[in-house]
Amino acid sequence: MTDADTTAAAIAAGCACNPAWPALALTRDDGSTEPVFAATTPGPLALLYYAHCTRCGLRYPGPFRLPPRAVAARPARGCVRGRTGPAPTWARLHTPAAPVAGGGTGAAR
Repeated sequence: MTDADTTAAAIAAGCACNPAWPALALTRDDGSTEPVFAATTPGPLALLYYAHCTRCGLRYPGPFRLPPRAVAARPARGCVRGRTGPAPTWARLHTPAAPVAGGGTGAAR
């Protein structure tokens, strides 16, 4: 019997819930829980924590991993609205100054 067979037998015989191992979680040192799922190879957290059944609390003997993170979809670049008109610095340097009292532009040139 190989290690994989022994692990499979332990997984099958372990949890008494119906269905077996309905959901897995790990409990961190601060008491917070993270959902995990059974995997063919152990993830990084499997070296630090034990997974357990969320219903009966029995320790899961097999490898587990965190679920993949959801990536927020960004809109396509063509849909992003940009500025309309020149940049403020360009507008300040390339447009005439506002008139001031006395008829002059107020700009010293």
